[in-house]
Amino acid sequence: MEGFKELQDGWPEDCHVRWRDQNLQITRIGPSHQTAKYDILWSHIYVCPVVYMSCYRDSEPVTLLADFVAFMAEFGVVITPDIAITQGEHPHTGLPVFFLHPCKTRETVDLVMQDEEMHKRSEAEVWLESYGRIVGLHRRAR
Repeated sequence: MEGFKELQDGWPEDCHVRWRDQNLQITRIGPSHQTAKYDILWSHIYVCPVVYMSCYRDSEPVTLLADFVAFMAEFGVVITPDIAITQGEHPHTGLPVFFLHPCKTRETVDLVMQDEEMHKRSEAEVWLESYGRIVGLHRRAR
C-alpha cells in the first residue's frame, strides 16, 4: 500500500489515524455517541485499496444498510443508490462490515493518474481524494 503510510497527518480533529500492519486505520467520533471505523486494506484481487467500514452507535454495531446510510448522513456523508456500498466480512477479522466495492477502482485511478497535474501526487492521495471522500474520508486542506 505504497503512499498510504504518508497519509497519517492532516486529518480533522474528529479523526484518530494510525498505520498498522500495512493498513491505514481511521476512527471518527461523531457528535451523538457514534463511532465510524475505517480500515483501508490492499486488495490483491482488484489490485487497489478497499475501504472497510464498521459503525457503532452507543457501542452497538450498525448492521443494516439503511441504518448505515442514516448513520453516515449524521457525519455529513450522503450515500446514494449509485454508490456501490456492499455488506460483507472484514478480510482480517471476519466481522461484518460495509465496504465501497472496488470493481472499477483500479481503472478509475489509472485514468485519473494520466492527468499531468495528478503526476505530482501519489496514487494513495488520488485514491483518497476520489474514493475516500465518497465515504467521508478527507484530510484538511493544505
